[in-house]
Amino acid sequence: NPFGLNADPSSFKGSNRPVERVSWEDAQIFLTRLNSIEQSAGRLPNGWKYVLPTEAQWEYACRAGTTTMYSWGNNINSSRANYNWDGGATDGNDFKQTRNAGKYATNPWGFFDMHGNVWEWTSDWYKGAGNTAIDPTGPASGSFRVLRGGAWSNDRTYLRSARRHKLAPHLRFFNLGFRIAFQKVLPDTANPELVLFGGAAITRHAGQAWADPGVEAHDARDGNLTAKITVAGT
Repeated sequence: NPFGLNADPSSFKGSNRPVERVSWEDAQIFLTRLNSIEQSAGRLPNGWKYVLPTEAQWEYACRAGTTTMYSWGNNINSSRANYNWDGGATDGNDFKQTRNAGKYATNPWGFFDMHGNVWEWTSDWYKGAGNTAIDPTGPASGSFRVLRGGAWSNDRTYLRSARRHKLAPHLRFFNLGFRIAFQKVLPDTANPELVLFGGAAITRHAGQAWADPGVEAHDARDGNLTAKITVAGT
């Protein structure tokens, strides 16, 4: 295990429980290795890969054609999902940990636990409200990744289909997990684009130290490629 991943990171053990205490970065390593293993074994169809869903894809799957607060309607109780339904009381009536997948009914499209159990990382960087695009993706960079769905530790308001949460991608907690998606790889038909910060022309006074304002690279299929930029010359 050259990446230092914990083989059994979850606080709550059980073969059918969702994994937790995994960061967004851990999930990316897992997906890279999963795709490599499945491709080598001949089980991964050409042009397909396992990914984290975008935030928009996650909500689309969660809602399953509904417009209500939850995929089953506007009311919630402890028979619907795993959440902190008694407000944290210690009377023994609440289940203060994850539960097995399949414990609760699916949403209309057959997905389990879109509400509650663990927060689920999505692929997107966090962006504030106001995006009206159809099937949008997040910004090319940022400080926080988006999570969706709420968890066993949250009250019912955090489980709404529209509720958003954001955390730094290196963080791990006992209520953070992920759900993988299976996605067709888009054909690579567009060249990547470089964006130079500071404008096309920059004036500097003689004798002052030069500070490169930076650059970003974006690609229609592969997203943010900034980390792959190399700089040579003077």
